[in-house]
Amino acid sequence: MSSALDEAHSCWEAVPGSPRVLNALDAVSEPWALADGVEVTGIAAMEGEDRPDDPKANALYLLTLDGVRICHMGDVGRPLTEAQLASLRGRVDVLLALAGGGQTIPLPALDLALDAIEPRLVVPMHYQLPRLRYSVGPLDDFLERHEGEPVIRPGRPSLDLSPATLPARRTIAVLEPLLG
Repeated sequence: MSSALDEAHSCWEAVPGSPRVLNALDAVSEPWALADGVEVTGIAAMEGEDRPDDPKANALYLLTLDGVRICHMGDVGRPLTEAQLASLRGRVDVLLALAGGGQTIPLPALDLALDAIEPRLVVPMHYQLPRLRYSVGPLDDFLERHEGEPVIRPGRPSLDLSPATLPARRTIAVLEPLLG
């Protein structure tokens, strides 16, 4: 989870099975080693003002699974700093990107982050859905900014990936939401 301080970003109870729960904020000072060589690195971020005890404190997190490097943007509420970008540049294959603007990173700043990080696959998240209780922009606002980039829609809420199946150039993968 990107923060145990914010119930909107710590809903591990919705994950099937018996997940191991890790607060990404705890992996900022030192990466956490998990089973089978999986390591989680947290990158401190904020949704609002920079106060470490603020419930808006959260972290992006970077992990490698089966040779695929994945970054979840947490609940970043402002443009990424150069230090944050330096931690991610050249290290991300798949970026779970905050694509709804509003309370999170503005879309122009997200575009700059995508160009700096250079993920091969971008999975939009945190955009307007019928059951969402707060205001964010529609997915189309994000997609319109990336006209000309390949977009795939696998028709399910997950992807099967390996280093060999990652696209050669940046591609956007729109997944089906579980809770629509």
